[in-house]
Formats: sequence, structure tokens, C-alpha cells
Amino acid sequence: MAADTTSGDDNKRAAREARRAEIRLEKAAKAKRKAAKEAKRKARAAAMERHAAIMAAQPHPQAHWDEEREAEARRIKKLKRQLERRTSKDKSPRWSIAEKPIKLPDPIQQPDLDSEEDPAPPPRPGLIPGTYRIVDAARLRGGLLDRPRLPAQWTARRVGERLIEAHAVLRRLPMNVCPKEFGAAWPSYRYEAGELAHQAGNQTLSIGRNVIARTATADEIARMNEALPWPMQFLSGGSGAETLNWWASHTEEYEHEKAPLGLLQVIADMLNAAKEAVR
Repeated sequence: MAADTTSGDDNKRAAREARRAEIRLEKAAKAKRKAAKEAKRKARAAAMERHAAIMAAQPHPQAHWDEEREAEARRIKKLKRQLERRTSKDKSPRWSIAEKPIKLPDPIQQPDLDSEEDPAPPPRPGLIPGTYRIVDAARLRGGLLDRPRLPAQWTARRVGERLIEAHAVLRRLPMNVCPKEFGAAWPSYRYEAGELAHQAGNQTLSIGRNVIARTATADEIARMNEALPWPMQFLSGGSGAETLNWWASHTEEYEHEKAPLGLLQVIADMLNAAKEAVR
């Protein structure tokens, strides 16, 4: 009888120890899950802080829109001033074809490339603006008119130049614009040389006539198709691609001080990592 009592006490003691061990294991597992959840929460919070810092460093498109509105307001004011000046001054009687034709100026004297000293350029009264260009002979001898050499690897400046060139080519491509603006069905008439010279002297040269529309070549279109996807390909997420495309589409010539160097350098690093040839 005493032996049965002892064995029963041992069984109860063993059951209690097993229960305590099970409770300890449950507490350890619960603490481990809690620690893992806390570590995940901290990692998520740190990632959100880094993302917020990156987004705060990027310029907001609203700033670009405000600058564009201000530029448009300045342009409208300038046009209003020009219109006031045109309407306030007295216009001289228009030149008639029946009058004596105007004598055209002498041909432009070409520079002498063999001489050491370049003579002063002759006066050019009455020439139509934009129809001539003065080239220094020293630049021709020194090779300064050649294209600049390409860098050994991609740089922020080269990426910016390629993006500006791509958007310029895109603007030159023919696009359908509708509805058609107001106008006559007759084709635009052409001016003779004497009429153009007279308009240039009176500062009333017609704009948009006798102009050759420059289209894009196949090589320029190929370079455009290569450069345009770079912002979306290498700056996916955030407003970096939108900011870079806005800057390139509103810039005619690369300026180091106004360029988004951080975004351009990211694209340059990615192109160098992919071992793309500089073009």
C-alpha cells in the first residue's frame, strides 16, 4: 500500500514537471515571436523613414508648375508691351511693287584663311537677319569648330545632353494637330528678295514664311528612342523620372548649375555598370 502511494506521488510530480516544462516552452516561443514581430516593425519603420527622406530630397512637381506659370505670366506681359509699342507708333506707308526696286547689298566678303591677321568684317547694312554667319578664320585653323570628343565613360553631363537632344528631336517630329486653325485654303505667298530686304530694314519681316521645316533623320530618331526610356528605366518610382523629363523638355542647352545632377548621375552609373558604350 505504501509503495502504491509513493508511485502515485512520483507520477503527480512528473506530471507537474512536464507541465512546467511545457509552459516554459510556450513562453519561450511566445517571446521569440514577439521579438521577431518587433524586429520586423522596426525594419519597416526604418524603411519608411529612408523612403520619406528620399522623397523629401526630390523636387516636387508643384514647384516646376509654379515656375512655369510665372514664366507664362512674364511672357504674356512681354507680348502686351510689344503690342502696345506696335499700336502706338505711326506706321510708314507700305512699300509698293511699282516703286523703284531697292538695291541689294554687295555679297559678303569671305575671310582669307591664308592670312595671319584677320581683317575686320565689312559692314553689312540691309542684310536679312539669320541669313549669314560670321566665322573667325582662327577657329577654322585651330579646329575649334569640330565636335567635342566623347568622354571615356558616361557622365551626368553626357546623359543630360542626350536627354535634351532626344526631346528636341521629339518636338521636330510631325504630329497630327486638330481641329485645324483658322486660315484660308490658298497657299501662303512668297516674298521676293527686295521685299524681304525692305521688311528687314523696317523690322516687319514676316515670320513663318519661306522657312524650310527641318525634320529628324533616322539616326536622330534612333538616338531619341535609345535615350527617352532612361528616366523610366533607371528612376522607377517617385517623381524623379517626371522631374528629369520636365527639365530636359524645357531646356535647349545643357547648363551645369541648373541641371539635376543627382538624377543624371544615377543614370550614368547604371549605364557604366551595364558597360554601355558612350554615344
